Amino acid sequence: MNKIIAIAILAVRGAIRSRVVLVLLGLLLLAVVAVPLTVKSDGTPAGDVQILVRYTLGLAMLILSLSVLWAGCASVSLEWQSQRLQLVVTKPIHPLQLWLGKWLGLVALHVVLLAICGAVTAGLLKWRMREPLRDPVDREWLLDEILVARRSLIPEPVNVDTAARLRFEEEQSRGRLPADIPPETVVQAIRQNLLIQAFSISPGGTREWHFPRPGRLDRERSLLLRFRFSSSTPGPDRVTGAWVIRRGNNIPAVQVQTNMVATARHSIRIPCAALSGEGPLVVAYENIHTDPVTVLFSPEDGLEVLAYAGSFGPNYARALLVLSGQLIFLAALGITAGSLFSMPVAAFVSGFVLLLVQMAGQLQSMAAQPVFLAGHRGEAALSPLGAQAYRLFFKLLHAVMGPLQVSGSLEKLTTGVLVSWSETFRVLLTHGLIYPLLLALLAAWIMRRREVAMAG
Repeated sequence: MNKIIAIAILAVRGAIRSRVVLVLLGLLLLAVVAVPLTVKSDGTPAGDVQILVRYTLGLAMLILSLSVLWAGCASVSLEWQSQRLQLVVTKPIHPLQLWLGKWLGLVALHVVLLAICGAVTAGLLKWRMREPLRDPVDREWLLDEILVARRSLIPEPVNVDTAARLRFEEEQSRGRLPADIPPETVVQAIRQNLLIQAFSISPGGTREWHFPRPGRLDRERSLLLRFRFSSSTPGPDRVTGAWVIRRGNNIPAVQVQTNMVATARHSIRIPCAALSGEGPLVVAYENIHTDPVTVLFSPEDGLEVLAYAGSFGPNYARALLVLSGQLIFLAALGITAGSLFSMPVAAFVSGFVLLLVQMAGQLQSMAAQPVFLAGHRGEAALSPLGAQAYRLFFKLLHAVMGPLQVSGSLEKLTTGVLVSWSETFRVLLTHGLIYPLLLALLAAWIMRRREVAMAG
């Protein structure tokens, strides 16, 4: 353990001597202080928070991510190249100890810098909230909708699989389906069309959605119905609608009439004291617009109910922990890549791995959907065995990269959505323990078998 700590201290001292820390501090302070002063928001309280928290911390995280990845690649590969590492390897130090020491040094340095950025940003946010010119109404709105932690509830999924299969069989029996398209692709298209219909409201029509039980509600607080819709008319026109919110079949219900612009995100406060009973939450929308307009809510993110789950401070701390977990993984990735390849190749491989992590959602869809690659004459370019191998390859890629995908903690933070402890622990476990351990074992195994040219 003493050897690991000694290597970590040497790694930090080396960074300080090379003035990397001073340059990083300068860039980070420039990002945290200059961005709020130079970038103008849209003038709304939410826009101010977006600039102050999401953009400044996002830019700081980008700088730290590039720094820790580059430093990790250079910490081993450049020392191999300059033959300075031979002096360490020939001593009784296990490659795993060498890897852990450099990893701990980089992690400690960059996590401390992230904590400094987080503290400065929190101080600026607190100062902005205490401005004497801050409108009390804006302040109350910020504390209730943005600077808070709310648990997100989405509508229960609409089961359209059976209806899609029946529609497919009906169209197939009538001979209306193209012969050159796989059946699963047709079923998927029908399913998506039915799903859109389930979130569409024709003129004069009504649609109802069921949400999971929100649990015990504080009668002194309110739920938040957040929604975004589009209309069949071009342009951001206003659409009139009537909302009814209740618990199960209980009466009374909360009734709200809205006249809001399409494509923008809106929210409605629902007093918890007005919702009696313990049943699931039911939200209904009636299209009462005078002109014949169809309203469409996105099945993915068009509707959500937000229930109070805590204050902003702990949510902010959990978001910083999630960002720290990502930095820990990047340090491990960079050091492992530097242990396997030369500096340029290590940087390229690390960037490619990060690209695969960002594409985890696309990898999942490619692994789940049927494969049909056609030649120039319309014939199948892949045999059934080749198609299975193709899907298996993407399934393996998603199995490896999927756990590394992280939902946007800064986006949640600036929209008042809860960064849960379960999500925080998951990121710290996968990014901070499991994957770094696997990368450390891989690097140590390779380093023990790598040829070391003896000095002289």
